[in-house]
Amino acid sequence: MLRVHFSHADPARIWIAAVPDTLWDIASSQHRLMSRKGRRATATLRELAIGALRLTGYDTIATGLRKHSRYATRS
Repeated sequence: MLRVHFSHADPARIWIAAVPDTLWDIASSQHRLMSRKGRRATATLRELAIGALRLTGYDTIATGLRKHSRYATRS
């Protein structure tokens, strides 16, 4: 078990950023989307995007997306 101990002075050192940190948001989102739940949650959207890419002539990209997706349905 990991225990973290804070002194009485530590809460005074906490600050909240005035604006969001874009890089942190991207990293956090990518981490979430790459999890098992994230991939399952976006599977339908991914399949719709693959279909749209095929309709517009981007078969190579669509094939790459399908190949790298664990939860994509095989057609």
